[in-house]
Amino acid sequence: MRHLVARHPGKERALSYWPSPDDVMKCRALAAEIDRRALETDAYDAEKQWTAPSGQPVYPAPIKPEDITAEFLADIPKRASFFTGWPPEGVILTGLGTALWRAVRPLSPALGVRLLARWWHRLQREPSHYTGPTRDAARLLARRLERHLPVALRPPANFDGTDMDRLALCERLTATHNLGVFRCLAASASPVILEIGAGYGMLAAALLEAFPSAVYLVVDIPSSLTLAGCYLATRRRCRVAVCRAPAGLSSGEVGLTLNTDLSAIEGRPITLAINTLSFGEMNPAIVGQYAAFLRRNLAPTGFLFEQNFDNTHVGSENFCDPAAVLSRHLRLRAHERRRRYLKGVPRLWAMS
Repeated sequence: MRHLVARHPGKERALSYWPSPDDVMKCRALAAEIDRRALETDAYDAEKQWTAPSGQPVYPAPIKPEDITAEFLADIPKRASFFTGWPPEGVILTGLGTALWRAVRPLSPALGVRLLARWWHRLQREPSHYTGPTRDAARLLARRLERHLPVALRPPANFDGTDMDRLALCERLTATHNLGVFRCLAASASPVILEIGAGYGMLAAALLEAFPSAVYLVVDIPSSLTLAGCYLATRRRCRVAVCRAPAGLSSGEVGLTLNTDLSAIEGRPITLAINTLSFGEMNPAIVGQYAAFLRRNLAPTGFLFEQNFDNTHVGSENFCDPAAVLSRHLRLRAHERRRRYLKGVPRLWAMS
């Protein structure tokens, strides 16, 4: 792949991917279709309900077709820190955590990583979507996880996400692997995967690489859906379309659905549903609606994999404990507690 450098005011940055003019035109058409559908279903109004723990609105600006440029497409991973819940550059730990990391890291990176992973939540005092490891800590933690993943699931050499993305991706793949999710997918000739809140599509790209025969459905708010659609269309080179009837999708294709348009994907049995981090940032009633949808549409042997925090400590109606809500509709089959995860507790749910 050709080595390119993106020039921004005051800095230069190496890129592993640069889009073609055809990529730009294809993604502009996709953004126009999502924008049109968002206006029809009032998705932009629903997007404005997304708030930070402080109660301040954090919804992103709508992405319009004219916003799609070659540089925009090349920079997608840098535009979507909500995939990990961490800013791309990482942030500073608490005072105790920073002191520990600075003391141990020069002596033994491996020991520093083990201590950070083991004592993370105590150092941070409580889970928060606005804290994260330093960049070098994230890089070391990701490498440690990668060594225990099957080769087919490891991030590719030309991975263009941030160090935070690599860590979050490796953590989620490790959790799903340990819970036996991939055995479920491998048992199906053409599995249907539904991801609720896919960020910019990095986990979707990894799963489509490992399971090329899968049909992949993405449900999200408009801006995030546009990023995921553009990323998967250009990086994975798969057919991506705004979904009106999932039965019309073939193996290896991606269907995009707005969170206000769930009826568009009713009726196709789902082999695996996924949610990471975002259920905890929703009103309990909304999580209940998703759970009821999954209760109706999961295949008899299908699963929901979710990795979330209990966010009831925030004290806002727009945050919840997803496990408490999901337990009213689905049965908890397994949860991963053999190791500490930085971003929530991985759980596996089924209809019975």
